[in-house]
Amino acid sequence: MLDGLLIVYRNLEAVIRIVREADDPKRELMATFELSDEQATAILDLRLRQLARLEEEKLNTERRELATEADQLEAILASKARLRTLL
Repeated sequence: MLDGLLIVYRNLEAVIRIVREADDPKRELMATFELSDEQATAILDLRLRQLARLEEEKLNTERRELATEADQLEAILASKARLRTLL
């Protein structure tokens, strides 16, 4: 079940498009993401708010990762010794 939710998390826009547009969203989800019947049913039972929360968590994680990387790059740029080591 968790694998199916991770697929939703990684492909949120595609999942939402399928749910909104497909004539048979369950079958389309199963075919597109190789989900089991149980996983596809669980995804379709999720509320859109829950899907949006998954996307928000993804964005927050990415923002934290980028902030960490920016801090590391600033530390490198602020240190002549680190710059020399990298060169």
